[in-house]
Amino acid sequence: MGIALTAEQPQAVLSRVKRAGVEKRGLLTDAEFRSIVDQVQNAA
Repeated sequence: MGIALTAEQPQAVLSRVKRAGVEKRGLLTDAEFRSIVDQVQNAA
């Protein structure tokens, strides 16, 4: 997917992906995952 993250960002992405998956009660789409990554990257 060509995602570049800082050392701290993978943990933030992981926790958001887990939370979103639990809320959705299923797997995330690529677009949902990419949206989370974009949010984490832009928050820095």
